[in-house]
Amino acid sequence: MLIEGSPDTALVYAVFAHHPRADEKLKNVKGIKVDSSEHDADEKGKKSRCFHLMKEDGTTEDISVIKCLAELERKLNAEIGRASCRERV
Repeated sequence: MLIEGSPDTALVYAVFAHHPRADEKLKNVKGIKVDSSEHDADEKGKKSRCFHLMKEDGTTEDISVIKCLAELERKLNAEIGRASCRERV
């Protein structure tokens, strides 16, 4: 579990904030842990590890860092595109 108040925890939450469904995913989160994924396994059946959001009601939900980073990249590219358009005007 990540330590509350640590710079690492702040970084992880900052990345999670870019998930396309961040508001929904991060609602009532009391902690974060790394565990095996229920969804992904390689050809040998080995499960990958991923972040899980631990909710106040005792449930957990996985969150994709890849989706978070893809959304961040999309936002940055859109901002770069807008900046390029302003420069041409």
